[in-house]
This record gives sequence, structure tokens and C-alpha cells, in this order.
Amino acid sequence: MATSKYESSIPIHLAGTKVRQLGAWTLEVDQSEKAKQEALADDKFLQGLPARTRNIKGVSISTDNGNTTISLDDFFPPGSIALFETWVPSAEHSAGLNNFIASGTEDAFGELDLIDLNFVLYRCDAEERASSGGQDGVYTIPGYGPLVYAGLQGWCSVLEPIVRENNLGHPLCNHLRDGGWALDFIINRTERISKQEGYSRLNKTAHWFKERFDAVREVPSFLLPHYFAMIIQVAYEAAFRRGVALFSSNITNGQSFLQELAMVSVQMTGYVSSASLWPNKPVPSLAAGLPHFSVEWARCWGRDVFIALRGLFLCT
Repeated sequence: MATSKYESSIPIHLAGTKVRQLGAWTLEVDQSEKAKQEALADDKFLQGLPARTRNIKGVSISTDNGNTTISLDDFFPPGSIALFETWVPSAEHSAGLNNFIASGTEDAFGELDLIDLNFVLYRCDAEERASSGGQDGVYTIPGYGPLVYAGLQGWCSVLEPIVRENNLGHPLCNHLRDGGWALDFIINRTERISKQEGYSRLNKTAHWFKERFDAVREVPSFLLPHYFAMIIQVAYEAAFRRGVALFSSNITNGQSFLQELAMVSVQMTGYVSSASLWPNKPVPSLAAGLPHFSVEWARCWGRDVFIALRGLFLCT
């Protein structure tokens, strides 16, 4: 950072970070007439003006409740540099936090059935609203838009290019740094469904999400995108493995592409109160197509359902 002593500088705030200044220097150039004449004396070569580095105070560092503010000193000419060492105390034991995030998946996801996994992984906006009495749909990321699915697949589809391109300026990353709304959405969504009839197995899943997200709330906000992506990835892989394990042996022993195709049957089958195949009792139903044939009478459109039935159900 650089400025002149006549310019106002904006302090830099580093949340949850400690800072130690290693040094600050400015370059002093001899611009005297004698130095300029000596530089021009040789008509064959371009000579620079003599210069030397000088130690300066550079900045002022203040700490409050674990947060650090760096302010430029009055004297910090253009071209000056300041070098710092920084560290995040709450992340000093990051290996322990990483291990905690990756733990407990067998207990949290290992007892779920395929209908549970339909909720955990998928559910388009219309399906989600049907299960919440019309109150809650898929999550909408400010500056980006709504997810395709309310479940983990919706988050993974957004996170995959972010991780691949290291795009920390993505609207999702900005949203995560601004607050914990996305974390609350996943926790509240899972807790709400676990109290409904037929979804009691998701109690452990809801508890797993809450423990992991509560743990990462303690890290500085700029690290939240990293840990959010880690939790989503760990959960998605655990849920996907559980789904594949529930299929027939030709799927569980098949190639990953075959397993991904088989998981489409989980994507398309779930509880929708307005579209039970039995008139007097709620049972799972197969969607004729998402998102347009996902609820009410259109969900069970006979022609489309029977075209898909052999590949989605009989072969899996």
C-alpha cells in the first residue's frame, strides 16, 4: 500500500488476524543538480540517479478483540513498501478442524434410505415448497440467483467452478463472508424435515450439520467460503456413497458413470404431499419431469413415468 503524506489513507481491517510488521522502507533518490549533471555526463549510456533505501515507521498496528487494524503513518511516500507477517489464531489447529468436519459421516448418513437422500441431495423449488407448506423454496444467493436444488446438489453445482477456478470473488463467497444465512438455511431445513413423519432418520443428519457449521462460525469470515465448501463436499460424498450402496450389485460394482445415472432415480423420487400414488395415504412418487412435472397431478403423468420406470427402477 502506498500514499503520500498529504493523502488520506483507508485503514485495513483484518478480522481474527494477528499482524507483526517485519519492516517498512522508502526509496530516497538524490535529485540534486550535481547528481542530475553526472547522470547526463555520459552521452552513450542512460544513467540513473543515485538512490538508497531508508527505514521508516511505515504503519501503526492496533488490535481489538482479536481483530487487527493497520493504518498508514503520516510519512509513507509513493513507492514505499511495508512487509507483514500475519496469522489466524483460530485456524492454528486447522488440521483438527478439518478432521472434525470429515468425521461422523457414517453415523449421520449411513442409515438414510433413498427417499431421505432425495431430500438431502435434491428437491427443486416446487418440491421444496410443497414440503414446507409453500413457505420455503430453494436458496437464493444475492447477486447470483436461486439454486437449482434445495439440497446438496444445488450447492455443489455452484461451488464446483468456484473451487476449480479459485474464484473467491463469486457472489456465493461474498455472501458467506457477509453472514451465516446459508449455514442457517441448511441446518433449519434439515431440522424441520426431521420432525415430519417418515423422516426421523434425518435427526442425526441435522445434528451433524449443526455441529460442523457451528464449529466454523468461530473462524474469521474470510475463511468461511473454504470451510463451507469443505462441509458441503464431505456431506455430498457421504450421501452419494450411501445412495449407491442401496442399489443392486450391478450398480454398486459398476463404473462411476453408471452410478451417477442410477442416482437420477433418487433425484426423481420423493414424498410430495400433493402427488401421492395412493389416494388415502402419502407414499413416494416418481416425478414425470423436473421442474415442470414435479407436484400435483402433473407429477404422476402416466406416459412419462412409465417410459422412465424401467431405467430408473427396474435396472437399479
